[in-house]
Amino acid sequence: MSEREAAPGGTSSGSWGQQTIPQADRRDMLEVAITGRGAFRRFKDVIDRWPDEIERWRVFSDERRMGRAREWLAAHGYRPAPKAR
Repeated sequence: MSEREAAPGGTSSGSWGQQTIPQADRRDMLEVAITGRGAFRRFKDVIDRWPDEIERWRVFSDERRMGRAREWLAAHGYRPAPKAR
């Protein structure tokens, strides 16, 4: 997945911020950061200020990436192999 697909201006990051950041000031700063060109870099610069949010963002982002990969694989006929005993 490209940085453009994972960029904070997309659906995934918007829903992450709105649903998980209780501090209005942080939400406001991140909303400004994700507007326009250079949004991904600004998002990273802003979120770097809060280590707890960095970790939560990474977990959220990783889960979304894995979900997209699983969807793509399923859409192209790939299925999980049975676990070896």
